[in-house]
Amino acid sequence: MKELIRHILKEETSLPLFVRRRITPQQMRKSFLNALYYVIERFLGKHFVRDFGFLSLDKFKELVISEMMENIHPYTKQYGVLNDPYEDDETYSMISDSLSKHYSDEIEDNYNTFFGKKDINESQETNRKTRMVKIISDLGIQNTIEMVGGFDKFEKIMDIDDPMDYLRLFNGMDKVQSKEYERFLLYRFNPKRNIMMVNPLISRVYINEDEIWRILRREFDLNNDEASYTVKRWLKEEYNIENHVLIVATSLDYY
Repeated sequence: MKELIRHILKEETSLPLFVRRRITPQQMRKSFLNALYYVIERFLGKHFVRDFGFLSLDKFKELVISEMMENIHPYTKQYGVLNDPYEDDETYSMISDSLSKHYSDEIEDNYNTFFGKKDINESQETNRKTRMVKIISDLGIQNTIEMVGGFDKFEKIMDIDDPMDYLRLFNGMDKVQSKEYERFLLYRFNPKRNIMMVNPLISRVYINEDEIWRILRREFDLNNDEASYTVKRWLKEEYNIENHVLIVATSLDYY
C-alpha cells in the first residue's frame, strides 16, 4: 500500500500541472512507450553509433525524451502550450526535464535490459523477441504491429510460421476474477486489456476480436471453422480449457 501511495504521489507531482491538464495518463503513457521502443528498435545491437559515439545511459535517456517531446507536441500545440517544440526553450526545457525525472527509473531499466552486458550466447534476434513480447503486453497486438510497420515485419521478428505460433504469444496470461461480473474469469497481460473472458458455469469463452480473431482470419487466411478449431486447440494446450462454446467479442473492457 505504501508503494502504491508513493507511486501515485510521484505521478501527481513530477509533471507540470498544465501538461497533466492537457494530456490524459493514457496518452502520456502511449507517447512514452512509443518513444522508448522507437529508440530501442533504432539502436538495438549498436552500442557505438556514428553520429555521437558510445550509446551511454544519458544519451539514451536524451533520445527517448526528445522523441517523446515530439509525440506529445500535438497535444500541447492544440492548447497553445508549445506551438513549436523548439521556439520556446524555457518551456521546452521545463517539460523535457520533468519527463526525464519522471521516467528516469524506467528508462534506466530498459537501457540495462537492452544495452547492458549480456550473455555472449544471447543473439540479437532473441533480444528483439524479448522486447516485442514486452511491447505487446504494454501496447497490445494491433498497436505493436502498426509500430513495427505491418504484420509481415512483426511475423518475421517473432518467428511466426503458423497460427499456433501467433496464439502462443498469449501464453502465460494472468487469470483474474472479474470485479464487475463475478461469474467471469478474465485473461490478460494488463488490466482492462482482456484477451479472453471465460464463464465456466455455462462453458463459454469470449475471444477478443481485434487481438485474435481478425488476425487469424485476415493474416492467416483462415475461415471461421478453421479459426475456431485453431483457437480451441490452443485453449486446450495452454489453458486446459475444452468443451466450451467459442464466442467472438468486439469488446472485453471489463474489470
